[in-house]
Amino acid sequence: MKKRIFVIALFFSLPVFSTILWHQITGGFCVSKILIARELATSPRSTFGALPEKFEAPWTYLGKGRQTYVFLSSDGKYVIKFFRIHLTSRGVASHFDALRGSSLRKEPKKLGDWIESTFLAIDASPKKSGIVYFQPYGAKPSPLPSLTLVDALGRSYLLDGRNTSFLIQKKATLFKEVLDQCIRDKNSEKLGQCIAQYLLLQKRLLENGVMNKDPCPFRNTGVSENGEVFDLDVGRYTKHFDQKEWKALFDRLRHSLNRYVKKHWASCDDDRVLEAILKDLSSSKEKQIDAKVS
Repeated sequence: MKKRIFVIALFFSLPVFSTILWHQITGGFCVSKILIARELATSPRSTFGALPEKFEAPWTYLGKGRQTYVFLSSDGKYVIKFFRIHLTSRGVASHFDALRGSSLRKEPKKLGDWIESTFLAIDASPKKSGIVYFQPYGAKPSPLPSLTLVDALGRSYLLDGRNTSFLIQKKATLFKEVLDQCIRDKNSEKLGQCIAQYLLLQKRLLENGVMNKDPCPFRNTGVSENGEVFDLDVGRYTKHFDQKEWKALFDRLRHSLNRYVKKHWASCDDDRVLEAILKDLSSSKEKQIDAKVS
């Protein structure tokens, strides 16, 4: 009897475990999750930037974020990000993601919010967003060449870029990895410069009337091969905030970086470094700091 119950339980659990395993391997990606129905066209704006030279070469699956699926270009210089369209639905898939412990927000993602946030990042600081091309759905771009996507299992898909919304961003190293390397090398000068450029990025967004509501330096920030620091995740930019809210966020970021350096490099005079950075932020030396880092 016990053996029969075990066999029955195993029979019904196999589909569940196989589905979970498939999601772990592939990130749950399939082309239907990035194709946009025409009724979801929300942006009256045109495309931004220019396509990189090797746009038509295969893009290989790299991973997924809370809002996008990410693929790497063949030359390793760029990533292309597709909005996860299926998250705009309150269907079974969204609830399944939530049950699996996904970090998605409780409300469904909205394509229009993502498009608006991306344009805020571009308009506020086009040279500091790392974005080289953005196509909002609903725009009328010149004819796009088809692109090839290769998933985690090595399967290829030919996609008409006009049927989706995507952005192309410079490939970057996580800001946290750069900080860790500075700490391992005991390079306090470069460490201070990296932190300075990151804080300057947030300050310049404010000067343009924009705030990133999820500016985690350890998870959502990158450093390009040219030393540019920019937000990897541009999906939560907003114009709706006040100075008090921004100051609280800025102080939290500064203290978070301070604690991180203290924890991992006890011998670093990080208080002195950060005090010098904040002094520069409030003075006319911003251009000097930016020039040193870039």
